[in-house]
Amino acid sequence: MVGTARRRWPGQPVPIGQDHCPPGPVWCRSVAPRLVEFLRRQPPWRLVLAVVASVAVLGLGVWGITALLRPAGEQSAPVADGTSEPPGATPGTSIDTSPTGAPSSATPGGTPGSGTPGSGTPGGGASTPPPTADAIARMESKVVALVNAERADAGCAAVTVDSRLATVAREHARDMATRDYFSHSTPEGVTFDDRIRDGGYPVGKAAENIALGQPSPEAVMEAWLASPDHRANIVDCGLRQIGVGLAYDASGRPYWAQSLASPA
Repeated sequence: MVGTARRRWPGQPVPIGQDHCPPGPVWCRSVAPRLVEFLRRQPPWRLVLAVVASVAVLGLGVWGITALLRPAGEQSAPVADGTSEPPGATPGTSIDTSPTGAPSSATPGGTPGSGTPGSGTPGGGASTPPPTADAIARMESKVVALVNAERADAGCAAVTVDSRLATVAREHARDMATRDYFSHSTPEGVTFDDRIRDGGYPVGKAAENIALGQPSPEAVMEAWLASPDHRANIVDCGLRQIGVGLAYDASGRPYWAQSLASPA
């Protein structure tokens, strides 16, 4: 017995499910023609969409398998967005390790830890040798003059320098420069209003601005005034006295502290 002969002319399409299928599997001869016919009836956009969806599902599957097989030590670390206080931060204060300043305002009565953290202010590092004591005193006085000029524009009375606030500000600036930290609170957790009170000032209302890296009174005031929270401390008409401190670390970087308060 001789089987039926099949011939194909040049250009003649090959019947799917016949010549392309091996002689054994039945599914090829029954399912394949139906699948081809189904695909032929679909509009082109639906076929493109199906291909894109298939590629996306395949990519997600590969990514998921890769993530599961990745060692635990290679997992990505969380990225801080700057809105959370670092471990060890005293509530109500701000800690910033970059060359910036951050203000903090105390509530009436000077409750410890009641400061409001503010955003940082920009500043550039300094590498020149520190000025003399007289030059530092002149720069501190210049800051006071610039503060009063800004307060006059805001309709506030001029602040007067209080020797106790000046001592507190200078000691805090020197402490930050000496111990290499930048915060309204000392490493021991002493807050700015604690320092003002411990300095013998009868705190009724208090605030503090600090900054790091600004080389001149004009630069530090420009940085503070560019920050709404710093500026709010400077033009607070309820704060009537001030002390300004400036100190330099071993590399010549300037640390600024500005204590503002009114007595109880």
